[in-house]
Amino acid sequence: MDISKLNQAMEELKEYSNGGALASDIYTTRDGQSIASFNSNPVASAMFNQITQYITTTMQESGLPSMGKYYIIELEGNKAIVVLNLGDYQWGMAVDTKICSLGLMINIVIPHITALFKSAMP
Repeated sequence: MDISKLNQAMEELKEYSNGGALASDIYTTRDGQSIASFNSNPVASAMFNQITQYITTTMQESGLPSMGKYYIIELEGNKAIVVLNLGDYQWGMAVDTKICSLGLMINIVIPHITALFKSAMP
């Protein structure tokens, strides 16, 4: 894994979101430990890792299709949590939706940063 490319991906997240990305962590699905971040929140990373595991198990046990590449939680005050499901890794971020609309996030930012993430992997 190329950490410098992950750090570059963090910078491009800030740029592509028009500054709407407030915090971001890429963390391992195995244990929720952050490997790259800005305005890191280790507690949120560990907890959202558990939430993702719970969603995955719930989908499997209920016979529903598997979770796709992301989920979004709308928060009060024009904020949202976006979690990308990247297999052995997850990328969680807090976003100001007044600055970076969900349309921009879904159609532009997520595809771009996902490609950057994949380019950093061996």
